[in-house]
Amino acid sequence: MSQTPKSEAELFFQQGLRHREAFEYKAAIANFDKALVLQSDLYEACFNRGCSIFFLHRYEEAIASLTKL
Repeated sequence: MSQTPKSEAELFFQQGLRHREAFEYKAAIANFDKALVLQSDLYEACFNRGCSIFFLHRYEEAIASLTKL
């Protein structure tokens, strides 16, 4: 059985959260990006992506990411 893009996006989002909680911010960002490709209105992924970028001290990029909300 194949997954819908929405359910696949949710899986990437959950993986991103696990990586972020483990302080693996680059992996988290990659997963949030994949989730957003599949479901561009997944605002939780966009927010957590911005936070992960912030934790990497890439402040301007984080602000740009968060203002896409």
